[in-house]
Amino acid sequence: MKIYTKNGDKGQTSLLDKQNIDKDDIRIETYGTADELNAHIALLTCIVPDKNCQTYLKDIAYNLFVIQTQLAVENDSQYAHPLPHLTEENISQLERTID
Repeated sequence: MKIYTKNGDKGQTSLLDKQNIDKDDIRIETYGTADELNAHIALLTCIVPDKNCQTYLKDIAYNLFVIQTQLAVENDSQYAHPLPHLTEENISQLERTID
């Protein structure tokens, strides 16, 4: 299936906040990579039988979505509702899980 936006390509893409950036920008590469990782985590969540491990994987996936959201906007103050941010507690929880 083809999708036509009628905007032309010009080697750029729009972020969530409508800002246009080059498709080879490191932000695009980074959230594409995070998206691929999230796909693998989703698969693992479905096949790992341990419920605690599933919970950890879901937490990691959520945090990756938060990171992707932050990469997709330059300034989130323009939104009516604040976008999620990673906190020190998110990072500490991941470190405790790893330990």
